[in-house]
Amino acid sequence: LKELAAILGRNIRKVDILSRWGGEEFVILMPRISAEQAYTMAERLREKIDGASFADSVSITISIGISQWDSVDTSDDLIMKADEALYRAKASGKNTVCIA
Repeated sequence: LKELAAILGRNIRKVDILSRWGGEEFVILMPRISAEQAYTMAERLREKIDGASFADSVSITISIGISQWDSVDTSDDLIMKADEALYRAKASGKNTVCIA
């Protein structure tokens, strides 16, 4: 997880906020970005992780769920939408990105 977090941290913008969210999940808050731009960044992160070398020759893939804040959303709504997109990404075969 430390190696994964390091790769994520090196490949996001300075304004973005990376945080661990539970067991093996991370949240990246990306202010002032559209869902489409977030998708492009998420795909780049997914490809970086997929091509990275980890300790003990472990291979890691990631599934990513994206949600975009709407003025009527609470923080819980935003997380719930991202979580739903994450589950869709996992259900579609993992190592993929889905937008809420």
